[in-house]
Order: sequence, then C-alpha cells, then structure tokens
Amino acid sequence: MRYTAAFCSLAFAAASFLPVPAPAEVFKARRAEDLRTSIGVVTHFNYTDGTYARPDEAVRALAYLGISHLRDQSPTPWIRGSAPLQTYADLMKHGYRFNFLALGDKFDPSATTVQLTKLEEACPGMIDAIEGFNEVDHAPVSYQGKTGPDAAIKAQTALYAAIRADPVLGHLPVYDLTGADWPKPGEKRADFVNAHLYPQNGSPPADWFSDAADRALKQESPLVVSEFGYASLPESGWLVIGVDQRSQAKGLLLGLFQGFSRNIERTYIYELFDEKPDPALKEREFHFGLFDANYRQKAAAKAIHNLTTILGDPSATNRTFQPGSIDVNVDAFPQGIRGLVIAKTDGTLFLAMWNNTAFWNRPTGTPLESAPVSVTLALPDGLKARALFDPLESAEAVRAFTGESSLTLDVPDHPVLLQVRR
Repeated sequence: MRYTAAFCSLAFAAASFLPVPAPAEVFKARRAEDLRTSIGVVTHFNYTDGTYARPDEAVRALAYLGISHLRDQSPTPWIRGSAPLQTYADLMKHGYRFNFLALGDKFDPSATTVQLTKLEEACPGMIDAIEGFNEVDHAPVSYQGKTGPDAAIKAQTALYAAIRADPVLGHLPVYDLTGADWPKPGEKRADFVNAHLYPQNGSPPADWFSDAADRALKQESPLVVSEFGYASLPESGWLVIGVDQRSQAKGLLLGLFQGFSRNIERTYIYELFDEKPDPALKEREFHFGLFDANYRQKAAAKAIHNLTTILGDPSATNRTFQPGSIDVNVDAFPQGIRGLVIAKTDGTLFLAMWNNTAFWNRPTGTPLESAPVSVTLALPDGLKARALFDPLESAEAVRAFTGESSLTLDVPDHPVLLQVRR
C-alpha cells in the first residue's frame, strides 16, 4: 500500500490557484471533466481470497463512484490464486482503464510485456500506463540474480527500455517505481515521477501534495500519485494513523483538489474495497477502502460519488474547450483558504474553496470540526451566484441563491463549490 490578501483579482480561464497570491495575479480555470478524470482508484483483483474476488461488485461500485481509471498489479496468471487475464479484459470491456504495476519478484521484462500485449491487443486503448515496482524499500526487487535498491533501479531501466521497444506497448507512458530516490537528471527510466502519499498523524494532505509537486517541478518531470489514502480506523498516536469515516472522506476530497490544483496527472485513491473483514478492528490495512468488506458505501464513497456527479459534463468537447476569463474580487481572503476555479462547457463556473486546517485530533484519536471561515466575494461581468454544493453532504445543491453578485460564504474544512452563471 501503502494567506491573507485584500481585493485579490482572480481570472478564470486553464491552471490552478493554491494560497491566495498578490493582488492582480491571474489564475486560470480548469475543465470540470479534467478534474473528474484525474481521479483514479487502486484495486487488487489479483487478491482472490477477499473482496476483490467479486469483479461484479467492483463494476457496481465503480459505476457509483464515477471513476474509470484503475491501478492494479500486472496480471500474473502463472501464479496460483491470481485472477485470470479474462478478469481484466472483462473490466476493460466495461470501460475501465488500467495503470498496470510491474511485479518485482524475479522480474523478467518479457513476462510483463507478453501479458500486457495480450490485453492491449484485445482491448486497444484501455491501458493508461505501465508502472514500475511498488515500494521497493519494503518489497525488494530481484533482477539478474541480485536484490536490493540497485537491482530495482536496473530492473526499472530494463522495464522502460522493453516498453519503449515494444511494437504494441511502446506508445504507453511509464510511471517510475516507488520507494527509491527519484531519477537523477538525465537518467531515463520513466516518463513520470511517482509518489505515494499517506498524510501522517491524521493531518490534512496539502503539505504532502505540495512537497511532491515542488520536487517534481525541480525534476522538470510530470508527477503521478499512484497511492493516496486514509484508513477509516480511528486511532491516536503518531505516524500513519487511521481516522473516522467522515474524516477519511474530508481528507480524500482535500487531496484530490490539492493534487489537481498542482497539475498532478492523476491521483489514485487507496483503495476501492476493504480487502477483508476485520471485526476486531486490529488491522489498519483492512480499512483503507471506499467500501467496506461487505461492499457497503463508506462516507468517502458517497463524497466521491457526489463530487463526480457535480462535475459531470457530458458534452463531446468537455476535454478540449477553452474556458473564458472573468475577474473576481475577494475581500480579505483569510489565511488558510485555498481554492480552484472549474468550468463546464455550458458556461457554468464553480469557485471551489476549502479551509486548510486540521480535521483530526491526533492525541485523542477523535475528529475535529473546525469553525467555518467567512469569505466575502464580489462577482463581476454580470455573473450571479446560483447555488452552493458540498460533496461531503450531497450531490444536490445545499444552498440556493437568488442571483447575488456579492455574498459572504462560510468555508469549511473540506471543499465546497459555488456555482456561478450569467
């Protein structure tokens, strides 16, 4: 697995905004469909002794979530107990696209490419990417008779070369391994650097995403987050600790917005299902799912469903249109408030805002409900406030407006979206 500024001028037109910048700095809107498709989820269909033995339940769950990008281990049908290749082909035929993770045990590039070639030929275009080895600091890679970090780097380089030389797979992007240092300048072993983000101590994810994004900028490399999550097992203490279900939902929503605002290619939530029942609440690893071990929706599943429903934009040009520009005056934008501008093809705009503050009490292992922060907005150019959406609560508007052009909103510790239109 695992700022304060007065009268800031914001222009909505294609990148992101994070902390409030100096007055008159220009921001660019992002397409709603780009945000929706930046969300992926980790699955484990190779685990046939638990919840993932039911691909039909996965199809049902994924349809509810509105997520079509999956990350899973490269098929290994020669290993006893693994899912057959047909399992993945059937999911692809349902419209699900895969980032496939290479298996590091006795790594053989040809064994990986043979299986993936079969899938690419059977279901063209349904492989998103091929990912290097998983957390090699915990799961050592063996390659050419050697084991350890150097063997993992050599195996990753060999994987990259094999994919690039393959006539069927050569067009696919390759994500770097995790658990080792990122590539040095000039070291070509992947097209994307890769990070696993598990915010420690139940903290908000902003610093984790910003640190990874800043490092990727220095590398001059695009970034993917192939694992990000919170366990829904309330704990106190230090390091990676679980939270309650509502806090898990908050953390995931915050991370998805934070990652998208920093131009991270895709963030894969860890994971779709709790892998096995844990009635004694002893195993944190069995509580990262969006659905529990009985396939019931957790609060996080409902929040993701609400978000993707709100973002839904069925237009054929939802990934290609260019959003227009507007200016919004924000009076005394308080410290800690962050945001993002999102556009749909029909001209609807959303100003997403959230308060970057703690939502988990680490010493007591209980949720924190921070008081909302008031933010005053002035909308220009005939834009009017229409509705407020809170994906933590509902896919429907939680508040209606009557066409106000100036208003004050209470911004909570998770993203809310103000819908505006002319």
